[in-house]
Amino acid sequence: MQKELTHLRQTLRAQPYYVSAELNAFNSWLTKTIRSPKTLEPALFLKSENQRMKVSTWFKALITDQAIKTNEVAEQWKPQAKFFNSGNFRELRTELALLSLKAEGKIHDFHAANKVNAHDALGIDFWVELEPKGFFQRIFPVQVKSSFKAAKEFKNMHIHYSDHFREMMTRVDPQMVKDFDSMGFDGRSYRSIPVIIAKNKSISDIKAEILEIGRKLNSNKKLIHKPISSSNRTIDKPRVEDTGRIDTIRTLFTNNLLEPIVREPIAA
Repeated sequence: MQKELTHLRQTLRAQPYYVSAELNAFNSWLTKTIRSPKTLEPALFLKSENQRMKVSTWFKALITDQAIKTNEVAEQWKPQAKFFNSGNFRELRTELALLSLKAEGKIHDFHAANKVNAHDALGIDFWVELEPKGFFQRIFPVQVKSSFKAAKEFKNMHIHYSDHFREMMTRVDPQMVKDFDSMGFDGRSYRSIPVIIAKNKSISDIKAEILEIGRKLNSNKKLIHKPISSSNRTIDKPRVEDTGRIDTIRTLFTNNLLEPIVREPIAA
């Protein structure tokens, strides 16, 4: 597998989105992705040269700056196609686009939202942080989808207001749960969280779409402005992981990035 890994690193360095000054960041991302059990469980594919070739093919498609058709990649993986997750594949390409934007200094930072269950339940795949302005972080969430149809369905998708969801949200923002309960919120909502349409796009295309989302949110005054605490102001790069704090989730609603639909009371 070492030979394939060396080849993948060479392929990665040849891509137009690659920033040579950030060699370690890109290498770390590739190594982490290869080792991640959620990616494609590499241990299952090391029994033969043919299977090693399939792993290398998957990663080459992942990092190549072309409009990759995921159905064709899945076809190459038969009879192991059941291990190919097109949604995960698109999210990883989006993560690589974000890494490139950070390496270029066009965004300040980014953070995968799957580390915070409540954020994932709200429909957030990534938090993106632009350069701070004054003493404020400027943050926005994004969701990754495959098509405009999927994006429209996502916007109209109801938040499943289950006991499990309420339990998660109570740990993150108990006041919001109390507010929802007091107004009879039953999970019906519109999600105005920005959506990246990542299917059949190059990584450069995804980068441009992320920057355009940030530009529009800024012009529409929908960026989340979060005060940098006094203890963090001496740190060069306050981390976007702090978006797990209460005020950021509440801000999704005040900025109309999530819009609860309140059911009209039934007349007596």
